[in-house]
Amino acid sequence: MNEDPRWESLVNSLIRVTIKYWPEVVLAYGQIEQTEKLVGRRFNYWAPLLAVCRVFAPDRFADLLSLAEEDSEKCEASDELSEVENALLNVLLQSAAEAEGDSFTLLLKEATQRVQELLPWVKDWHMTKSAIDNLAVVKQKINAKNGATYRFDVERVRAKAVAKGIKAEQPSSKDENPRKPILTKENVQLVCETVRRQCHSKESVDISELVLITGLTNDELAVILEKLQREGAVAQCHPDAWRPV
Repeated sequence: MNEDPRWESLVNSLIRVTIKYWPEVVLAYGQIEQTEKLVGRRFNYWAPLLAVCRVFAPDRFADLLSLAEEDSEKCEASDELSEVENALLNVLLQSAAEAEGDSFTLLLKEATQRVQELLPWVKDWHMTKSAIDNLAVVKQKINAKNGATYRFDVERVRAKAVAKGIKAEQPSSKDENPRKPILTKENVQLVCETVRRQCHSKESVDISELVLITGLTNDELAVILEKLQREGAVAQCHPDAWRPV
């Protein structure tokens, strides 16, 4: 069978387009967010197509999004990932209510365990990770020895919950064990001096060492180290290691 002479030209054109425009498609993909109707697995399915549409046919983006939302609504009732997203938002709202500042950290393992308390049929971390990716409420992901840790944006968590109709539980006014402030002058100075002292004879200090030396938790250290990094006092040279600047 004779090949269509236009086929080779079409393939070559597609290759050139891919090479030239892939950064724009990747950027657009990162900006595609869930809507009230487009959630769960159907969001995973449609997001790449919506990104390509936004780059090459932006005038038709609204039409494709409408089609995607219609498709998502038909599938939502049987979409388990959508259930996991809602359960995860409940978990994140609880942490956001306790957060001091505009962000908080949570291990993927811990997030999964707390989701499993609400949805026992969730067997492992894979669906929790997919839910985290879909919700687009992460400021930073940190890969450490004790597993992936995510830093969540408090305002984005709350906004996403509002969009999905999930209400945060109000913290009790009779808290017998109120959380102590993390970003005190003493804590910040302690961590900064400890990093400098430990790095006199080596390139960096592991966060697990800082936990043992300072008595602070991983979450508390993450908040303090982020502040010191913004101030130019320390730098993160590995996912779980820090050095003075």
